[in-house]
Amino acid sequence: MRCRAASSSKLVAYLALAVLATGCGRQETPQQVALDYARALYAQDRGRAYRLLSAQDREEKTEATFVAEGDPPTGNALELARDLASFIEVRSAEAKITGDRAQVRLALRLPNANAPEVAHLARDWDQSALNVLSKDEAERIRKALDEFHRSGGLPTLEGEETFELVKEAPGWRLVRHMAEAVRVHFTARIPSGLPLQVDPREQELVVRPGEPVQISLRLKNDAGRDVSLRVSHLIAPEDQAPSLVFLQCPLLLPLRLSPRESREISSSFMIVGNASARAQEFRLTFAFRTAE
Repeated sequence: MRCRAASSSKLVAYLALAVLATGCGRQETPQQVALDYARALYAQDRGRAYRLLSAQDREEKTEATFVAEGDPPTGNALELARDLASFIEVRSAEAKITGDRAQVRLALRLPNANAPEVAHLARDWDQSALNVLSKDEAERIRKALDEFHRSGGLPTLEGEETFELVKEAPGWRLVRHMAEAVRVHFTARIPSGLPLQVDPREQELVVRPGEPVQISLRLKNDAGRDVSLRVSHLIAPEDQAPSLVFLQCPLLLPLRLSPRESREISSSFMIVGNASARAQEFRLTFAFRTAE
């Protein structure tokens, strides 16, 4: 079968219209890009977050370095986090656009990943436990979370964040401000007599407000018996404690370690609001105790 070629002028016109239509279809408002960025950060999908950063920010840090800083989830854990992040809703939005700059304020409703019903479904967000699940098992969890969302039964948190964006060739991109970062120190407190070793993988991190950060603790039960644990989060300065919000933390639930067992636990938190204007440093202490 022979096909007749289109004339050169018609082909050029057609391609031009196709490119224009594709470009228009891909243009997103600053509000949409800010929401996409917020969802990527919530899910600890740092690869996606990096691609939404401004060219200047990407020049300051490679994608590999940016991704490695957050110890992000992988496999089933990442897919479930992405699914949960897709449920983030905008309660209200304001945008001020001046030329190629924009400032966006989003009031968000976020799924509470630490709520017992959510954490139970997600294996207490234990990445190793999630990543050994079969495809069918992971899909059952995803469908259960979807049903929670559709039924209106998904526990949520509310927060408000402001984002700065710049318009570049690909579209609107996020601008991060190093000057607004705050330093967070991590320590552990273990009462005398509790046979437990705790080793925070990170002793200190520089955290930017509005950007979720993941930290890991290595726990080891030194006893020849089971040990049940609970933990409290002590934040200093105390009057700024509401600025540090946990998004995912398996340690909010009782934890049992078998005799001589070692386990690594990951948690994610966020500094909210204009915390850097009030405190340049935070100290987060994980205070362990025996579960009653």
